[in-house]
Amino acid sequence: MPLPALGIGAEYPVASSEDIVLAKLHRYKAGGETSERQWTDILKVIIATPKMDWAYVESWAPRLGVDALLARARAAAVFGPTIP
Repeated sequence: MPLPALGIGAEYPVASSEDIVLAKLHRYKAGGETSERQWTDILKVIIATPKMDWAYVESWAPRLGVDALLARARAAAVFGPTIP
């Protein structure tokens, strides 16, 4: 399907790596922590974003109820993937 030409000065919403990690952690938890795809995506985003704003992520994780999962994901990204 053709896309219209992008105009100069146009704004397009883009999700930050931080928000992607939080959303995927939330979906992973909501899905019963069984989706290997979600878990792998979370690790890949963490690894690919060396300048992640951890203060932001860590401030939102408890509000979303994913702080324990975040800690596990950070450890897995540093020390190698683990079975969720």
